[in-house]
Amino acid sequence: MNTLWTIQYDGTEYNGWQRQPVQEGVKTIEGTLEEVVGIILQRKVEMIGQGRTDAGVHALGQTSHCALEPETNVKQLMYSVNQMLPDDIRVVSVEQVDPDTHARFDATTRTYEYHITTEPHVMKQRFAMFAPWLDEPAIRRLQNMAKAIQKMEDFAKFAKMDEDTGTRCAILQSEWQWSGSDVVFRVEANRFLRHMVRRLVGTMIDFASLDDGDRLFNYFLDPSKASPSDLASMPKHATTAEAKGLVLTHVKYIALKNPHPKYSVEGLV
Repeated sequence: MNTLWTIQYDGTEYNGWQRQPVQEGVKTIEGTLEEVVGIILQRKVEMIGQGRTDAGVHALGQTSHCALEPETNVKQLMYSVNQMLPDDIRVVSVEQVDPDTHARFDATTRTYEYHITTEPHVMKQRFAMFAPWLDEPAIRRLQNMAKAIQKMEDFAKFAKMDEDTGTRCAILQSEWQWSGSDVVFRVEANRFLRHMVRRLVGTMIDFASLDDGDRLFNYFLDPSKASPSDLASMPKHATTAEAKGLVLTHVKYIALKNPHPKYSVEGLV
């Protein structure tokens, strides 16, 4: 029986999603989840995630598929797993899916949010970048830059390293939202390069500090249109924002032809 899991986690204390070779003191979300499920089922378990999140990055809607025995009581398994998991990881739902459903390859879009606070707040310090200098003009510049990002197709400028699958991504949504001291960047795409969202945010923040940063950001994206003075006055390279503000919020999938039972923490959906 193939199942699709939705997982939430606070990534602060973890070395990212993807399991690592056994090393003393190195914890990952995937490794922790596989260990707990394996203990309950008394066998080796493989959780195949839709993608990896980096060390310190959080998730409200990470997904992973896992093969279970046909007679498995999915509702009881999910309850037992949540009882054994540490408090910073929680399984939100487990859904029986078609045998060939793949968490990564069948995902159509992923949505991330990056959270920033402009005021110190003890409840936000693990989950948001602190940027007290962000004012209304700077946020307006961020909003203009988000619109420019939505028109892009090639994100090589924001790639951390050489990408085996290329650097082209289809951005469906790119926007900054502002409410009081909370500033949030929301972006949805068919795929993301490694560190891409953090590098988009870090670079936009750099340009937002400049009076005409939104105009210069367009030249950063296409230097061929910039004058020598513009090139001299703007950042030359992408900047990576700290991990703690980033959250994977949702992964969309193609509709299942034959829907199966889906169990959540509230019961049968």
